[in-house]
Amino acid sequence: MSQTQLFEAALGIKAPWYVQGVDFDVARRELIIAVDFVGICRNKAVCYADGL
Repeated sequence: MSQTQLFEAALGIKAPWYVQGVDFDVARRELIIAVDFVGICRNKAVCYADGL
């Protein structure tokens, strides 16, 4: 199990959401968890024109 999969399981994150990355700032004692989602484009011509 990868680090991102571990945090997804611990936080109950399910598709289309996913943990993009995890970082710990020792000096600030701060855990940063980046969460993103896989977007669904219904009109590919518009999405590609917008750069999505």
